[in-house]
Amino acid sequence: MTASLDLNLLPIIRQGGQDLSDLPDLYAVMPPRRPAHGREADNLVLYLSLSGNAPLTAEQHTQLLERLAQKYYKTSGSVTAALRSVAEALNLYLLDRNLRSTSGGRQAIGLLVLGALRGDTFYMAHCGPVQALLVNAQETRPLHDLASAGRGLGLSRTTPVRYVQAQLAEGDYLVLSSRPAPGWTVTALRRPQRPGIDSMRRLLMDYAVADMNAVLIHAQAGTGRLRLLRRKVDAPDMAHTAPAVPAPSPATPPPEEPLLQTDVQVPAQPAIRRAGMDQPLDSSHSAPAPSAPGKVPRVERQPARPGGTFLEQLGPIFGSLGQSVRRVTGGGLRFLGRVFKNILPDEGMLRLPRGVMIFFALAIPLVLATVGGMVFLQRGRDQQHQVYYQQAAQQAAQAASLTDPNQLRESWNQVLLQLDKAEYYRVTPESQSLRQQANAVLDQLDDVQRLDFQPAIIGGMDEGVRVTRMVASDIYLYMLDANQGSVIQGVLTNRGYERNPNFQCGRSYGPTMVGPLIDIVELPEGISDMEDAVLLGMDAAGNLALCTLQGSPYTSTLAQPATGLGEPIAVTVEQGNLYVLSPSVNAVWIYEDMNFREAPHLFFGNEVPPMQDVIDLAVFNGDLYLLHSDGQLTQCIYSQLEESPTTCNHPHNYTDDRPGRQSGATIYDAVFNQVSYISFPERSMFMLDAGNQAIYYFSVQFTFQTQYRSLHALPEGEATAFAVSPDGILFIAVNHAIYNAALPWR
Repeated sequence: MTASLDLNLLPIIRQGGQDLSDLPDLYAVMPPRRPAHGREADNLVLYLSLSGNAPLTAEQHTQLLERLAQKYYKTSGSVTAALRSVAEALNLYLLDRNLRSTSGGRQAIGLLVLGALRGDTFYMAHCGPVQALLVNAQETRPLHDLASAGRGLGLSRTTPVRYVQAQLAEGDYLVLSSRPAPGWTVTALRRPQRPGIDSMRRLLMDYAVADMNAVLIHAQAGTGRLRLLRRKVDAPDMAHTAPAVPAPSPATPPPEEPLLQTDVQVPAQPAIRRAGMDQPLDSSHSAPAPSAPGKVPRVERQPARPGGTFLEQLGPIFGSLGQSVRRVTGGGLRFLGRVFKNILPDEGMLRLPRGVMIFFALAIPLVLATVGGMVFLQRGRDQQHQVYYQQAAQQAAQAASLTDPNQLRESWNQVLLQLDKAEYYRVTPESQSLRQQANAVLDQLDDVQRLDFQPAIIGGMDEGVRVTRMVASDIYLYMLDANQGSVIQGVLTNRGYERNPNFQCGRSYGPTMVGPLIDIVELPEGISDMEDAVLLGMDAAGNLALCTLQGSPYTSTLAQPATGLGEPIAVTVEQGNLYVLSPSVNAVWIYEDMNFREAPHLFFGNEVPPMQDVIDLAVFNGDLYLLHSDGQLTQCIYSQLEESPTTCNHPHNYTDDRPGRQSGATIYDAVFNQVSYISFPERSMFMLDAGNQAIYYFSVQFTFQTQYRSLHALPEGEATAFAVSPDGILFIAVNHAIYNAALPWR
């Protein structure tokens, strides 16, 4: 049997250099009395921070968290499904709120961590650039992935979510933060022993900055309880207020600072009822008074909405039937006898066994009730659909008279938002037609070109495949499967791309041990001592697999610089030089002429840009472009001259001349997670907007040209990779499927 753990939650907040005890962003709750199927054993932790210039009031924030918790416990199925339902509801609420505030230039972006503890397994989903670290005696391991979690919620109709799970043991710590201290690195927090929770807090505060926001979670053996801990803010913090003294010996550990402990088990008093998450949240609603400090309220089930699960909706019906069973089995038998006597010519047929008669007595009312319930539910769904469709139609009528591009964009986005609500209940030809009209107007405003994407791989891909990088040549498509850390090769035929089962490129056991590959790059022709290698793959330690069209890859390793290579995450080749991105040591290493045996030199001079959140790179004509997790760019101009050192510009602005748009550090409704330099048909930069399944086309100076999206709906989910072939074929990966389409200039 899986062991149960208690979780102690300690907020760590510093604003303007002042330590605080309360963290409104944190909400923890235990299962209600009647949760949905699958939620009975889940303890929930919600950690929601809002960035931007349109914050919620404290009351609105509290109400929002409570309603999100209700949403979780009303969603049946897997833990992942419940976590996603919460993220999607929050995204819809923030998007609706932001769209209504577009004209005033105001928006709120949700940075969310959802954690569900079941036994000793912690299931986590995060959205946006948040930090999540697992700290124990064996390791300090990041649970977050900035590259796949997007810029946050409320920016598009697609919900970027990153899922992960971790097994917790007694003494383990989780550090969740939307505003971490820069010093909270894997190396800094690594500890061979298991410190007490306040010792761990003081360790975190050793790297304190003026503004921090975090939750420290400590696991201990128990019965599945949650406890909220609050430090006395007026108590002295010896780590920061006392003069320096010699560190105590291990035999005499420092005393733990007193903490105010609040047991956050479900309170005994009646639970506070809140409005459910049945409809998108509206910040205009009046907020109820917050719960008592430190208490985690029990979430009450609300009446099922028309769009709830079928069993949820039939529950009241079955309940009333159950109360009437005795009446049915008694009087029902007499009723059936009279009915059959009137309609059947042979009295002998009435001599049915009593069990059969009881069956009919139960089955007939049950069938009638079921049919009646289904009719009632369908009518309710139709009515809900009609309400939202009419709102969408009215919004479209108003939009038809607008001329201002920003107002047009806002109004038609509202149309789509109302259609999303309407089509949750029912999809009709009328709603689809209005959706096409809205998309057509927005496509024209936003310069979207729709391409006819079709499945690229004959027979499709295995469901366990997750493609995170692609490289396309004239006849070959190379796909990096992150789950296996190896490359799948597709060979172009007259029917599409056929997988080559004999191609080998991945973990290798030659003179150099190569682990799971994290990135791939096509090798240029004519490089000495590369033999017949066509593709280079790199693992997280800088070991290389040089893959050929036939046979096993041969291996090599990158020579280490004096300061160490760090933890590389991406690689690219430009003008015969290999560039290796290693944000953990604030470095981009250059291996000139693909010479792996000589130590590289650093791209930067004295000026090193911020790199902790860099996720990808591109190089053009020696100039470096770094892509950050929030979609911003850093441009660095390389120089070998001491008189004119390498310089960096952060952020490097996007130029956007579309109607109603503004040039700036980001593209408002796009979050990019990959960038690639393309030399054909003209030199340009392509970027992947994963959440919107879009590929943006820029000039090399990042002036917007157009964006490409699918003419037909692709499967739900984020795009994970893209590539452009030399003959103008655009590839995109969504879930485990690969699609391709011809570019207009092909």
